[in-house]
Amino acid sequence: MNETNSTGILRPTRREALAILTKTALGATLAAPIFPAFALPLDGEMTKYKPSADPQPIPEIEFQDKDDRPRSLKEWSGKLIILNFWATWCAPCIKEMPSLDRLGATLDPSKAVVLAISQDRAGRQKAQEFYDKIGMKHLPLLIDKTMKSARAFKTPGLPTTVFISPDGRVLGQLAGTAEWDEAPAKALIAHYLKI
Repeated sequence: MNETNSTGILRPTRREALAILTKTALGATLAAPIFPAFALPLDGEMTKYKPSADPQPIPEIEFQDKDDRPRSLKEWSGKLIILNFWATWCAPCIKEMPSLDRLGATLDPSKAVVLAISQDRAGRQKAQEFYDKIGMKHLPLLIDKTMKSARAFKTPGLPTTVFISPDGRVLGQLAGTAEWDEAPAKALIAHYLKI
């Protein structure tokens, strides 16, 4: 029941005030994103990572493998996907690809995967030459010479790396380069794997 203070203004009792605060806090918690940004370990180069406020389903994209067979991101559903868009003509991309390859070697393939989709208009041969030249061993060769896949994810440029949840939602993205096999990136990945 409301109480009246010395000025004659009604105010809630302590019990009513506590109930209002609890209800408000609970509502805010339920409305919060599934992966709240404040909980993310964003240190070092990962401070460039922009989490999605409301993770949306991934767009349908088309790309091919080294044998020109059509592939789909659905093949990796149920896993955390670290999806990188790159090209051989992109100097920053070339710089970060070895770290993505090293990261790919360290992940448990039943829980997470690194995928890098080349946006080279020259197609498979150009990307394969690059893979061979630097000794890429742990990432499948994937190509989209139309460059539509990067546009579907609204990437601001190359390289861009997108995190995708096991249920196929865009968790966030990092535009630009990063050392993906170093502690800040591994901490972010470990965070998502624990959820």
